[in-house]
Amino acid sequence: MTGPVFIDSFYDGPHEVLVNGRRTLFEFSEQFGPVVLCKDGWTPKQRQPAREDHPFWVPFEAWLKGRKADG
Repeated sequence: MTGPVFIDSFYDGPHEVLVNGRRTLFEFSEQFGPVVLCKDGWTPKQRQPAREDHPFWVPFEAWLKGRKADG
């Protein structure tokens, strides 16, 4: 058995944005960017929004801009 374990985590999600009127959950990392999640708020979706014209990016960019303004 090991001793106490400390996990340093910057997790503060999941976050959400509205994409075409539907709630979309995602996690965000400064290093890796956003990961869109399934409805359970934990499991990454199999298909991530990769194309630049995907509807996810407009509300995400607004969220990111607001986050940087707060920080």
